[in-house]
Amino acid sequence: EKKVWIGGLASGTGWKELQEHMNQAGKTKWCEAFDGKGAGTGTAAYGTVEEVAQAISQLNGSVLNGATLQIDAWVKETKEA
Repeated sequence: EKKVWIGGLASGTGWKELQEHMNQAGKTKWCEAFDGKGAGTGTAAYGTVEEVAQAISQLNGSVLNGATLQIDAWVKETKEA
């Protein structure tokens, strides 16, 4: 997957400012800041696995809107049968 998981988002952070922040590591294809049950988390998709690795190494621990972000590889949760 060419996506990263983003945790620690400040309340009220929108996808557009998240995308601007994530673009520091490479051009994102899209970003999403979740609300409701997933509040405080988001995701960003990149074009290459290299950009994903760059985003994790460069932006993990970075600060957006006063909140320290955790950036990690996106792992799809598998539903148990």
